[in-house]
Amino acid sequence: MKPKTRLFLFCAILGLLSPAIGAQQAPSWRQALGGAVIGVPAAQAESVVAICDGGTVEAYSRHGAHLWSFNARGRLSPYLTRSPEGTSYVCRTNGLLIALNRIGREVWRVNLGSPITAPVLTGWDGRIFVPTATQIACYTASGFLLWSKPLNSDLALKPQPDKLGGLLTVCSDGQLLILGPYGNVITRRLNEMPAAVLPLDAAAAELLAPGASRAAADIVKAAAEEAAKLAAEAKAAAIRAKEAAGRAAAAGAKSAEEAAVVAALNAAEKTRAAEEAAARRPPVFYGDEQTVLVIYKSGQAESIRWYNDGESAFAASFPSLGSAPLTAVNRGDTIGAVMANGKVLLFSVAEGRVLWSADGPAGNSSPDAANASLLYDERGIYALTRNGAAAYGIDGKRLWTLQSQDAVSPPVFSDEGMLYSGGSDWVLYAYHMEDTVKIRKQSLYGPAAEGSYGNGDPRPSPWAADNDRYEPAVMGERLDRISAAIRNGQVGAHERDYTAYLMEVAGSLAEAPMNQSLLHPLVHVHYRVEATRLLSYIGSRETIPFLADLCRNDPDPVVKSTAVEAIGYIGVDPEGSAFSAFTALIFPLGPTKDERLMAAIAAATGSLCRFSGPPLSESGTRILTALASLGPSFAQAVARRELNSLYY
Repeated sequence: MKPKTRLFLFCAILGLLSPAIGAQQAPSWRQALGGAVIGVPAAQAESVVAICDGGTVEAYSRHGAHLWSFNARGRLSPYLTRSPEGTSYVCRTNGLLIALNRIGREVWRVNLGSPITAPVLTGWDGRIFVPTATQIACYTASGFLLWSKPLNSDLALKPQPDKLGGLLTVCSDGQLLILGPYGNVITRRLNEMPAAVLPLDAAAAELLAPGASRAAADIVKAAAEEAAKLAAEAKAAAIRAKEAAGRAAAAGAKSAEEAAVVAALNAAEKTRAAEEAAARRPPVFYGDEQTVLVIYKSGQAESIRWYNDGESAFAASFPSLGSAPLTAVNRGDTIGAVMANGKVLLFSVAEGRVLWSADGPAGNSSPDAANASLLYDERGIYALTRNGAAAYGIDGKRLWTLQSQDAVSPPVFSDEGMLYSGGSDWVLYAYHMEDTVKIRKQSLYGPAAEGSYGNGDPRPSPWAADNDRYEPAVMGERLDRISAAIRNGQVGAHERDYTAYLMEVAGSLAEAPMNQSLLHPLVHVHYRVEATRLLSYIGSRETIPFLADLCRNDPDPVVKSTAVEAIGYIGVDPEGSAFSAFTALIFPLGPTKDERLMAAIAAATGSLCRFSGPPLSESGTRILTALASLGPSFAQAVARRELNSLYY
């Protein structure tokens, strides 16, 4: 082959391969901002939101249309979080935490006292976990404090969600800290400061900590074998003593019988001791335990699995990764990681080895932990660093790569295949990298929750069996105690018990209208209203179905109105149960409808629309339009005011 022909073929092949090996792609769109982007943008609901250093928050659609702008009137910390409902959480540097709805309107603000030190985390029911230099606090999605836990030292690793609806992090003193959704704390002193920690799925946990299950099973097996052996010896001794009694003299028989009794007692004592030893550890894990993989800077690692009591744990060794990861994510029985040496790898837990390793988006250059993140879902593995981004198939094949310049943080990759990056040049860039869309479970109005805390109906409460639980004095004292805990932000571990009791009181008549007795007397409307009102402060998306049923079924219009108002305070209706109840209550419309109830429905509908935005607001607008036209006069005025607040 002639040299010119070989050169031509080489150039042609190189041109075909260039997209796969990292040719720079032109942005789909770019938008000039009023300042440099600080922090990682947040992509959600087919849009992207970014914080600028001038204290503004800018939102754009995936196609580049400007959606909204918010001026915080002060400098903002470089941490931005968006909830599944599209609520954006930002914090000013003076510690003012602000929640913005999907159209950029402020829905509430809370003074934390100091700025956040890491991004806010969202829980399964919309609650948020807020880290500052001195504490981690938990708020409802509507901004009411549930609990707070002080920190004895600074956070060394940013908090991340665990697999049980809480969070985990590592403090600078080497303490692994796990906080549950109700503020329950699990800690463990680590041997050294880790490079990364990650929560594990059940599939990986069972493979990573098999020694825990085997060790517990071995304990039980050994104890059972010892008990069986001792019991058999005791039985044999008793038989031998009885046989000897028939052949020997009375004294000898008595001696043999006494010996048998002593042997039996010894055997029984040893049996009880063996059973107690076996009971100290469960024979198996049940799959809902907290399991964490800790990877140290040397590349050595260990998995730690806690028993259900949250106090005892079992640690098992883990194969070395060779070097420290900057970030790692578990999915199923595999772990993806971006390494400190710039490599990206996939580790098989089942096989105990690295399946593949590839150059990262910046080649062999080493990113730092603060500027690296990893996304791992059914589409593939996405390494995101300040120097660029790269995508890999599960088989390790590089799908695409993109280099970035002047970026101040890693880019973000959206569910729709868009990559967003911003930097010091005051420009937000958007790249359409692939057409594969991430699959998410959907509710009627937006993404479905990843899990449930079981607060939709946690009954019975601890007081359900008390004969005096419906006595006015008892109810008043308990409701006052719950109210004080809510005001002081000390609900914490009592949240499920309080929720259950409030539901029992609030729903006592709606759920059992004909079941009044000495043990279940009629609960006065005052207590039903107060219990419903308190639910609005600790309720969540999980509580909405109960409140929707309450406003349908309680015969008293004041209780109905209070339940409607509680729904408005909570601000979400993912399955449409509240709107369904509202529709049943207002139609057919007419001026004779209860004015307070209709006005409450109008106000709550406006609140739901402001907090959740479209598509929920589209249904809410129809309800408000109907009330504004045909409802009682006061309800009409409230509905018109709410409509104006949505569009002007």
